This record gives sequence, structure tokens and C-alpha cells, in this order.
Amino acid sequence: KAEVMAAFVNSLFLIITMFFILLESINRFFQPSEINAPIIIFTSIIALIINAYSTILLKQNNIEHAHNHSHDEHEHEHHHEDMNIKSAYLHMLGDAIISLSVAIGGVIIYFFGINFIDTILSIIFSIYILKETFSILKKSFLSLMDSNSDDLKKVEKLILENNSVLSIHDLHLYRPNSSNCFGSVHIVFKENLLLEDVEIVIEEIRKKIRIYNITHFVIQPESKKYHLDNIECCSH
Repeated sequence: KAEVMAAFVNSLFLIITMFFILLESINRFFQPSEINAPIIIFTSIIALIINAYSTILLKQNNIEHAHNHSHDEHEHEHHHEDMNIKSAYLHMLGDAIISLSVAIGGVIIYFFGINFIDTILSIIFSIYILKETFSILKKSFLSLMDSNSDDLKKVEKLILENNSVLSIHDLHLYRPNSSNCFGSVHIVFKENLLLEDVEIVIEEIRKKIRIYNITHFVIQPESKKYHLDNIECCSH
């Protein structure tokens, strides 16, 4: 889970940084200070070039990661983004956008003398980065807590479509990282089957659930006895 932990820490740090920038921008709006426009323009353009280049490299790296993963597991239809790379990409994108806003603000201040434009641009871009980063923070947090964010009902419906399955229980799904989804379930068969027939049903179920990009799924077959036990448990 190193990828997820790094993504969580990176996105959390970025959100805290954006909050500080947002608060400082609001403070500067009510307490404006003298701004040296030429120095701001020069330094912000240098920072923009460096941050933009780093952002492009991280974006390409993330695309190549997803592309290579899809080739390794060609039977899956979904591509995966490395959360760690994406959070680092958003971090650099945030720096690049802030540098861009400072450069634009410096130009406007230099030619038109509108000092508060820098503050307004910083607020707008800070809110945008916060919005983009929050989804990464939420996704990585849920992954670290082994909390399921997938639609269990869809997987349950797909399994119950098999004519040999009477019911299911204890269905779990969780994502240890951005490229894997693990799961487990207990399935109750309508009638006693030979081991070979049970294996055929299990293989069919595993093949079907691949559309949800579940990379490892443990299935425990059970007899009708467990179906009755579950009914009794639910009734109490």
C-alpha cells in the first residue's frame, strides 16, 4: 500500500498548502501591500517553466503506466492511474497554476496598476486545485481503511444470474492500490454438485466479474444449509 499511502500524504499536504495560500490571498485582499511587478513576472515565469515541464513529465508517466498495465492484463477493459503519480501530478500542476497566476497578475499590475488581480487569481486557482485534489484524498483514505467504494449490488446481481446459485452472503470488495481490486464471497448452491461442476460455476463467475476489474476473487461454495442459517440469522 506504499502507493496509496504516498498519494494520501501528498494530497493531504497539497490541500493544507492550498488552504494556507487561500487564507493568505484573502488576507492580502483586505491588507494590500506594495508589489514589485517586474521581479514577480521574472521569477514566476522561471517557476512556471520548471513546474510545467515537471507536470508534463508526470502526466506522460501516468499515461504510460496505465497503457502498460492494460497490456499486461489485456483481458481487462479498464485502465488504471497510479494514485501516487496522479497526486504528484496534481501537486506540480498546482505549483504551475499558481506560478501562472502570479505571472498574469504581475503583467496586469505592471501595465494597469490593478494590484488586487493577483489575489483574485490566487483564490480562483487555489479553489480549483482543492477541488481536484480532494477526490484523490478521499479515494486513498478509503483504500487505506479497506473501505469499499464499489457497487456491491452490481456484483451481487451478476453472481446471482448463474442458475446454480441460490444465494450469496459476506460479499466484500476492497482496493489495496490503484491497479488491484480484491474480493471474496460465499455462494450457496441450489443443489449438491460434483466438485468438477462447482469449479465450472466458480470459473464462470470469476470470468464475468472481470468487467468490474476485480483482479483476485475468493469464492467459498456452500450447501443449502447455509442459506437456511442466513435466513434464521436475518429473522432474529
